[in-house]
Amino acid sequence: MLPSFIFQIDEIGENVNALAHHDEYGNWKPSTDAGANQNLYPRVGTSGRHWFCNGQRIREISQRPAGAQLYKSYSAYYVGGVGFWFLQGDARTFQPSNVFHKLQFGYYNNLDFSSYLTNAGQYSTLRCQPHDRRWAHMLLPTIYHSDTPTTNPDYGGVVGELPIFLALMAFSTSREELPSILPHMFTGGSWAPTHQWQRDRIDRRGIVVTVYTCPADYPPNAPQGYTGSTDMDLYNMEMGILGKYFY
Repeated sequence: MLPSFIFQIDEIGENVNALAHHDEYGNWKPSTDAGANQNLYPRVGTSGRHWFCNGQRIREISQRPAGAQLYKSYSAYYVGGVGFWFLQGDARTFQPSNVFHKLQFGYYNNLDFSSYLTNAGQYSTLRCQPHDRRWAHMLLPTIYHSDTPTTNPDYGGVVGELPIFLALMAFSTSREELPSILPHMFTGGSWAPTHQWQRDRIDRRGIVVTVYTCPADYPPNAPQGYTGSTDMDLYNMEMGILGKYFY
């Protein structure tokens, strides 16, 4: 069973007065200048709301429970024709060290040739084209797909940074529909490899995903033996030790 965790998905955008930045090919890229990234107003979608994954399903909760500790956060933007940009941390808070990097992958042969989601990897595409292509088309534009096919259902799949994975799931639908769809994306302890609410990705849409550990006393009606989650539990999930997001 996957560990429990708390998370937030906030919709952000670039300040209209921010100095525009571009990559080496002249394509727009998100800025890290002070004040460049801000919440969307009025707040839309899942912004300002908290979600609880108990290892079996996702549901909204009224507030983050006391004792939940910050595990990791990532900021993300989608740029049409270019792909995803990710920054480790919250881009709404200026830090001189903030840098957006393109979505990348790490390859792990010991995990049956799975791909590790990161913004600091060595590769720009999936390790191999999955046997079940539905999740690849839902999660990623074709520029991230692999030219290496596999007919072995045990090969391929995806693991990696939990906030990045959650961001990609969020980008698969509209910001307005996300609150209603999010509970359907994870049921019975498994992530849905596709869903009927997929929408065209919105150019320059930005989000911040923040993940917290879950305290051992939450929820109050937890079954006997429940221990919440720790940083190590969530790390093990990201590494695929507890199973992959998709196979």
